[in-house]
Amino acid sequence: MRILHLRSPKGIFGAENFIISLAKKQQESGDKVFVAILNDCSNNKNTELLKKIKESGLCLIYLECKRFDVRIISKIRKIIIKEKIDIIHSHGYKSNFYSFFSSLWLKSVLRIATCHTWYSDNIKMKFYEFLDKILLKKFYRIVCVAPELVEEVKKNGIPEEKVSFILNGVDIFQNEMTKEASLVRKSLNLASEDYVIGTIARLSKGKGHVHLINILPKLLKDFPNIKYLIVGDGVLREDLSKEAKGLGVQDKIIFAGTRNDIIDILSELNLFVLPSLKEGLPIALLEAMAGKKTIVVSDVGAINMVIKDDYNGKLVIPGDEESLEKAIRQLLKNKQKATYLAENAFKDVVANFSSSAMKKKYDKVYRGENAN
Repeated sequence: MRILHLRSPKGIFGAENFIISLAKKQQESGDKVFVAILNDCSNNKNTELLKKIKESGLCLIYLECKRFDVRIISKIRKIIIKEKIDIIHSHGYKSNFYSFFSSLWLKSVLRIATCHTWYSDNIKMKFYEFLDKILLKKFYRIVCVAPELVEEVKKNGIPEEKVSFILNGVDIFQNEMTKEASLVRKSLNLASEDYVIGTIARLSKGKGHVHLINILPKLLKDFPNIKYLIVGDGVLREDLSKEAKGLGVQDKIIFAGTRNDIIDILSELNLFVLPSLKEGLPIALLEAMAGKKTIVVSDVGAINMVIKDDYNGKLVIPGDEESLEKAIRQLLKNKQKATYLAENAFKDVVANFSSSAMKKKYDKVYRGENAN
């Protein structure tokens, strides 16, 4: 099978890691896989992503475009024909647009889309999502990574037989921490005695970073060696920095920006926290499980299908700072409990959420079968 993945990224986030993980497994099984990146030439943050794709041994296709560029439609169409693509698999509203119009009237290629999530943060995004939901009706199959996305897709008139629900999967790397891991703490100015609470997510309202920052002053009264490590970038970077300064905790928070050494970053975390308000199934959560980390995460999206409270992590009420603080305090006080949760999380991700298991389910979707 010849597969073309299509993505317009803003950096290396969950969807990008998902694509690389799935594409690698497809290539290992004998498929010919291409990953096409639609890159805004003003976005230099994608340099690391392009490097990561190349290092993964995948065939990278770089397409430079601004906003919606009709010339890109022709370029992708030529790639489909030249490379005899069987499946064009798009990820996100912009790539869905180009997937649809570039494959229009090409009967030999099937359009597949994965809905990672929809974020209607502003009027412009609501409009794009409205158009996206119209175009998806013309796709062969749609895969959703969370139950509420399935319902939202169906509400927009897409037949049930076209929709599949597949939880994300990740490569299992817990025993493959690199030699550079020991250098991460030093590069981030973390002292050996620091207790590192980390989160990995783009800096947007839906990820709930502000709630984590707001409870830090209270936690520091009883646990002064806490440091927050926030990995990711986004539109709220300046606002979150101001919030930290306003609370007088700016020296206790490290904004690390976008990183390509997530495995090494995870090795330095004592506690992984994801206080999201809206999610599908975040890749960062699965990576934390694979890294055998103790986890505190909001009960949103498909997360409670993976994390069982007090068994392999702590589930908290989205946006509820009291619930978040209570869960973190419990684990700070009880190291035995924290270890128990981390070990169960690792066992579960190996058994149920590997990239190999995910790839097999996508194979069914490509064949027109039900993967649920």
